[in-house]
Amino acid sequence: MSETLSARAQLRAWIRDEIAGRTEVKIPVITERVVERLLNDRELLSEYVRTNLGPIVYEEARRVVASSRELLLLGDHVVTRDNFKERAGELRRSWGGWLEHAGDRNVLLMEMDADDLQAAESERRKRGDAEHELADLWAALRARLKVDQRVKDVFTPEHIEAVRLSLRQAAAPQLVAAT
Repeated sequence: MSETLSARAQLRAWIRDEIAGRTEVKIPVITERVVERLLNDRELLSEYVRTNLGPIVYEEARRVVASSRELLLLGDHVVTRDNFKERAGELRRSWGGWLEHAGDRNVLLMEMDADDLQAAESERRKRGDAEHELADLWAALRARLKVDQRVKDVFTPEHIEAVRLSLRQAAAPQLVAAT
């Protein structure tokens, strides 16, 4: 059974094709190639525009209508030009509008309970830990490279994983001591 891809799915497939097998990816170059390919496929371009342009036009029309009434859109708030600076300052100083991811939902900070805060803290620490772990791995790999060497000249993927695990094991006693 042959399945026709949506315009968005077709674009994703083109992007994957552009990236496949490359050792380096320059997103602006890939973007230009995919845009050119889309411009040359009138049928797909038409479908993509019909399905994706509506929300953009709607939002821009909303802005134009608001500005014709001497109103400005500030996030989800509509304010007069006179109130813009005051309201922008309030929003910047206030944590009242902050939505934080906690567990399986986003919750206004001011509505969070201790369990929500714990979940949010844990998620942020995990994301930070993963970034630190990768940074440590990059530093360990870099330390073993000579000038003009590439990672593939010194390491296999299995060796990189072994280095990652050894760094994790070396950090484990520090994590226990810190708690």
